[in-house]
Amino acid sequence: MDIRWTTEASSNLEQISVRIAEDKPEAALKTAGIIFERMSNWSVFRAAAESVASKGHGN
Repeated sequence: MDIRWTTEASSNLEQISVRIAEDKPEAALKTAGIIFERMSNWSVFRAAAESVASKGHGN
């Protein structure tokens, strides 16, 4: 399952990154990377949970 970012979410992340970069550019890159990584992990978790639920093991 792929995460699809809305235009608003993408813009918000960019604005957050720009603001962080004003003080610490390396922290901005790290923060954006962590957000992308965690969203990817969430996507994998959700797909696995849906698979288990569809097999009737979620009850």
